[in-house]
This record gives sequence, structure tokens and C-alpha cells, in this order.
Amino acid sequence: MHAGPHISAMQWIAATVGLFQGLGVSYAVNCLISVFRLRKEAKFDWIPLAWMAICFILMLQFWWALLELSTLVMVWTVPAFLVVISIPLSLYITVALFLPAPSSQYASVWADEFWRDGKWGMLALAYYAFAGWATNFFLFKDTSFGLAELALVAEFILALAFLAVPQRGARIAITFAYAAIIVLNLLPSTPYSYG
Repeated sequence: MHAGPHISAMQWIAATVGLFQGLGVSYAVNCLISVFRLRKEAKFDWIPLAWMAICFILMLQFWWALLELSTLVMVWTVPAFLVVISIPLSLYITVALFLPAPSSQYASVWADEFWRDGKWGMLALAYYAFAGWATNFFLFKDTSFGLAELALVAEFILALAFLAVPQRGARIAITFAYAAIIVLNLLPSTPYSYG
């Protein structure tokens, strides 16, 4: 057996989660750069861009929250690892479905792509909220039902409602409500620093 440097389970898990987070953030940033480059030739809709921004914030917040995992989970199991890995993966899938990598070949109908196929990213976003709740409850053993848990339930319901309602006005209201939840709950509850 090799007696060299050894990495802890938490370091390995953080690296794996960081890989998925990095892919998601990179994809989101590349899409936003493409939006900027195609701004004169493409038909854009602010709603998918708002959802992209929401997902970007969620990705960064989850990445930041990884620092807390080492103090909350002492023993890692395969199911725990799979649930934690599925969270950034669900955000990556959400972003990829919301805004497929734009190219000049379909730039003129890019907004239509979201309303036809991208809306299905809401299923992945609903899973993200469910997995967040399941992680808190089963992995972190947080059986309380406070503001954070209520926000995750609301995020889950709003994501599914967006998928279910065809009216643009209702989808605008859902977009604003989801953004408000993120701003009013997630951002203030995120630690400013870890020591």
C-alpha cells in the first residue's frame, strides 16, 4: 500500500461536485456571452434570461455552501454522495435546457427554442428544490420546517407551475415570485464567510 499523500472523502466529494458546478457555471457564462454576441440578429425573450440568472445564482450559492459540508457530514455513503452530486447536475441540466448553446444557424428563433424545449428545464429545477430539501432532511438530519424548507417547497411548486401554465402573464408572475424567494431567503441565509 502506498503511504503517500491521502485525500479525505470530503476533498474528493468537493472536487467532484466542483467539477459539475464548474461545467454548469461555464455553460451559463458561455450562453450569456453568446446572447450578447447575437443581440442584433436574434429574437430574445427576457424570461429565459431571468431563469438563467436565477440558476447562475443558485449554482454559485451551492458552490459556496460546499464549504459547510465538511462540518455537517462525517460519514459519506453512496446514496448521500449521489444526492449531493445530483444537485449541481440538476442545475446544469436546467441551464442547458433553458438556453441551448446559441449559434447563428437558429439565432432568429432562439426565444422560441425556450418555449418549445427549454421549459422542460423546470423539471430539473423542481428536482433541485426537492433534492435540496432531501439533503437537509436526510443527510444533515435537519427535521425542522423553517423558512429555508418553506422556500424549497415554494421553489418546487413554482417550477412545476411554470411548466403547467401556458399563459405568459402567469409565467411572468412565477418568474418574479421565484426570483423574490431567492433574493429574500437564499441570499440572506448564505454565510458571508467561513472560518
